[in-house]
Amino acid sequence: MTDQFRTTATTQPGGSTVLTVSGELDIVTGEELRSRLHAALPRSPTVLVDLSGVTFLDCSGLSVLLWARRQAATNGTRLLLHAASPAVEKILRATGLERAFTFSGPSATTVRPLLPARG
Repeated sequence: MTDQFRTTATTQPGGSTVLTVSGELDIVTGEELRSRLHAALPRSPTVLVDLSGVTFLDCSGLSVLLWARRQAATNGTRLLLHAASPAVEKILRATGLERAFTFSGPSATTVRPLLPARG
């Protein structure tokens, strides 16, 4: 059984948006997140995406996050990833994209590049 995907959006004082994401972020659910981000990015000075509840992330979900990064740059919005779950950290490290995003919270210190294997 898969973890049910959910997103919630809250607006903070000052107009920033917090998107809280939980469950599996994949080809099926990624479009819901893209839709939420599409609505938030042009109207918020900062969009913080809380990924602490994400239990699975595939390349489709990662693609949505990369799209959001490009859109944020185009809109002049600050995009922050917050509290990346172990599933998110694993994919970011494996793809070398941990440095492509700005992190807030626990992930700021825990997402690190993988060390090369010793032979």
